[in-house]
Amino acid sequence: MSRLADAESKLAAALEALEAAIASTGKDAAPSNGMPDSAMIISEIGRIDAQLAQAMELLADIRRGAASEGGNA
Repeated sequence: MSRLADAESKLAAALEALEAAIASTGKDAAPSNGMPDSAMIISEIGRIDAQLAQAMELLADIRRGAASEGGNA
């Protein structure tokens, strides 16, 4: 798999995880008092943020590589 395809795949996975976390916030994160579990939400956001950061770094690396090769990458 090319680096660009790998980065796109990781970005798509991170976005899907974010959508799933948002969708489940109202259902799975509600304890008996009906309030979302803040610790769980913060943990999930941190995990998704790390995935997005990794994908964005891969994309930046690809762009730098393309620029150093005169745009032929």
